[in-house]
Amino acid sequence: MRALALALAGAAWLLALEPDVVRLSAGWQIQSSARVTQAGETISRVGFDAAGWHPATVPTTVLAALVENQVYPGPYFGLNLKKIPGYREGRWLVMPQGSPFRDSWWYRTEFILPESHRGKYLTLHLDGINYQANVWLNGRR
Repeated sequence: MRALALALAGAAWLLALEPDVVRLSAGWQIQSSARVTQAGETISRVGFDAAGWHPATVPTTVLAALVENQVYPGPYFGLNLKKIPGYREGRWLVMPQGSPFRDSWWYRTEFILPESHRGKYLTLHLDGINYQANVWLNGRR
């Protein structure tokens, strides 16, 4: 078995290895790129210290994961949506300065590649990347 680390700047929802699918929905961690000083080549290595990152289960958005971690209140209750940083009334296209959602976010996980997959060509299948992402695996983009 070989331990692998995967990190994404953006959003990733599913990793599938063919022909047998290995779903990696649990065990993810997220953090704002504004709070991370290390580069992707470091973040995506096995054993990276992600202390202080928020646990997540994918598929999820950054906001949904933060609500799940009780960083923000559920936006669909009362006027809670207005309490989330970056909220503005009316139409707007650019996330305002100071919003935690203005910068991209890292999603990372570590997993063990099953022995049955060793030596095979594998497909990395990511469902639900919103807009764009930089994908890193074991220190390589």
